[in-house]
Amino acid sequence: MGKKLTTWQAACIITGYGVGSGIMTLPYLITRAGTVSALAILLLAFFFSYCMHMMLAELTMGVGKGTQIVGIFQHYLFRGRFSKALTMGMFVLVTLVLIFNLAAYVAGGAEILASAGLPPLAAKIVFYAIAAAVVFFGLKVLGISEAISIDIIIGIIVILAVGSMFHLDNAIYYAAGSFSELLAFFGMAMMSFIAFFSIPQAVEGLDRDPVKVRNAVLIGLGLNLMFIIVIAACS
Repeated sequence: MGKKLTTWQAACIITGYGVGSGIMTLPYLITRAGTVSALAILLLAFFFSYCMHMMLAELTMGVGKGTQIVGIFQHYLFRGRFSKALTMGMFVLVTLVLIFNLAAYVAGGAEILASAGLPPLAAKIVFYAIAAAVVFFGLKVLGISEAISIDIIIGIIVILAVGSMFHLDNAIYYAAGSFSELLAFFGMAMMSFIAFFSIPQAVEGLDRDPVKVRNAVLIGLGLNLMFIIVIAACS
């Protein structure tokens, strides 16, 4: 199967990398920061995140085909006699980050499977096998699977949003929080948008088309923005 992605599939890959448990902490932080202040900060975080992801996309398109994060650092930053050592160090660091992220996803996914009756170890193996199989079949299959996953998430969030309309029990906090509370919300909002590792895949899958890449980044981060707003509103 070819590697070419549709704009929606590339956007879903970006959303899939970005969406995570950090979003679930934002409703509480909004109660500390204040609703109006939090909305302004959230839009600011979205803007900064979009600019950062587009800069990474620009760098990726300037390096060449098949480039990943480590290759970008090697091309633009690591020069001179220590370039190989620095590149290897970055490779180790990126590998550790991905392993820790994968461990968190495996643990979370295994809990869901274990609740269905599987033994904990078997649940972890099954979840990892499913995730690894998707990656093994290549970028196109990854795009399709992410698109299906995001479609399911959108469906779940719509159901939650509709259900929450009949339980308007919680107060809305308008008063602005302290500087540290505003800063805490900004930091968590920025973390909820981070999807840097997905950008080289999106660029590659969209044949380095600047218009498609820009649209994919905007849609991908925009979906995360929508998830944050709807989940916070439901809470």
